[in-house]
Amino acid sequence: MHTDAASSSHFDSNEDQWLCDSGESIDKDYLCDGIVHCKDGSDETVRHCTDFECPGYAFRCAYGACIAGNYMCDKKIDCVDGSDETDLLCKTNINKLSESIRGQCDAKLSLQCKSGECIGSEFICDGRRDCKDGSDETIELCSFFECPDFAFRCGYGACVIGSAKCNGVMDCADNSDELNDKCHTGPVAFSGSFSTPARTTTTTTTTTTTTTKSPRLSLDHEEHSNGVHCPAPQPGVSTKVSCSYQNHNIGCNHPLRPESQAFISCAPGYNFRRHRNYVPFITCQGNGKWNYPIYRCAPVCGELDQKEKENLVRPWDVTIFRKTSDEYTPACSGVIVSHKIVLTVVNCLTHGRSYDIQANQYKVVEGFYNVTHKESDVLPMGKHSLEKILIHYESDSNENRGLAILVLEDHFSFSDALKPICLAPLRFHRRNRLHRVETTENLNLGLSVSIEDSRYYLDSLVANLYDGSDGVQVEYLSVQHFNVFIRRQISRYKHTL
Repeated sequence: MHTDAASSSHFDSNEDQWLCDSGESIDKDYLCDGIVHCKDGSDETVRHCTDFECPGYAFRCAYGACIAGNYMCDKKIDCVDGSDETDLLCKTNINKLSESIRGQCDAKLSLQCKSGECIGSEFICDGRRDCKDGSDETIELCSFFECPDFAFRCGYGACVIGSAKCNGVMDCADNSDELNDKCHTGPVAFSGSFSTPARTTTTTTTTTTTTTKSPRLSLDHEEHSNGVHCPAPQPGVSTKVSCSYQNHNIGCNHPLRPESQAFISCAPGYNFRRHRNYVPFITCQGNGKWNYPIYRCAPVCGELDQKEKENLVRPWDVTIFRKTSDEYTPACSGVIVSHKIVLTVVNCLTHGRSYDIQANQYKVVEGFYNVTHKESDVLPMGKHSLEKILIHYESDSNENRGLAILVLEDHFSFSDALKPICLAPLRFHRRNRLHRVETTENLNLGLSVSIEDSRYYLDSLVANLYDGSDGVQVEYLSVQHFNVFIRRQISRYKHTL
């Protein structure tokens, strides 16, 4: 039976009833079952269904409703939005899905928009319309994608950063991340112990409506639980996974029977690693093991389009806040170098005449945000707690010449607007230096200094600003002196990709 943690205003005095937006009541079991029971259709909307958690043996409609698994691709629309009968889901062999959507595009690009242009895999179903006609953000293309646990799933299937939910900004192309019910209540649990309500089908040869009882969802579950199974393929931070069995697309969040296949694609903000053999499809073998491990993608680092080059704030810039009493005060800038790690200078951690390296005394906020705030305040951008702080000095003689590595408790979810800067290759020779230091405020400490090439590489960090005879003087901390140390810390967390 459904349990609705949504607002109690949607239930009348009878605990087994659910109150439609139009005022009439329906049985709670009919909420988000794929069939419209309310006169106004409010029981089958993103607003009320998007937080439902379907069992693995059920099929989840794009807007959140749960239907029996064997209703998928049975040539009858059982989801109100039709997401159980789309052509890509039902008519395209998942083994040829990549080729099908690429169309006439170059092999390096993954989707030919219906309007003709080509975009990369990292832009598909990421919440933003990158195709002129928006064909990269549709139910047809996105509804059967599986989102990682840390992401938020839009009402048509796209995956966006988890902190996008209810942050006051439209991150999903359909605005489903900002809908009222979802922004004021917790998730709604779904139980598979009920019988799916009768579904209504209409034939083309008669005007009468026939009603048939559907099988229990629990029977569908038993069918999946017999024999040897491979563990559910778990996407990491960098990957998305779609699954199929006998040329039919299925969910990936439950153990899969032999001969099932999982298609691996890169999450927004990530790309296929260069010079590596990419295995896009893995197959469940008869011994209950996958024939290959899930491929891990590499973050897209250091790339800026023309508009981003003109912005003062870069996609890898962060602000570091220090806790003072019951508030967090901006201390300095920092720069993202991986999904778990931010670099800044030791000067950022000064507290009076000493250094404070207690991780619980700091927060990292995405972008530039120079506003004191309290712990409970909701910020317009992502905020992260720290797991640890590591210090490394350029030399023993000068404590000011130190690098601070901040390790996040969680991780960044990369996108077009948030990405790491590239570390310069180990054998790197400086070219044209670019830096932007405009004031003597502390927020410039730890500011990244990069060189312009085919990519942007992190060259130095601003270690100190001081007034000299010629005005503001800048002291640089060369990242090259710390390259091995930084890379060692980044590699420690690669398993989470």
